[in-house]
Amino acid sequence: MIIETTPEYTIRAKTGWSQKVGWIVGYVESGKGVWFFATNMEMTKMEEAPFRKEITLEALKLKGII
Repeated sequence: MIIETTPEYTIRAKTGWSQKVGWIVGYVESGKGVWFFATNMEMTKMEEAPFRKEITLEALKLKGII
């Protein structure tokens, strides 16, 4: 599933949550290459779910991927 697209890159990913573990896995495609990622985090309530994507996008930015 495409979760974000710009002229520079496309991010495809899927999220999930089981018991106390939330995750997002996927990949980034750009003119610079393809990068795969997986983020797992402890989640105790559904309100924490958006953090999976936020943390992952911030990490990709810090690495200069997006």
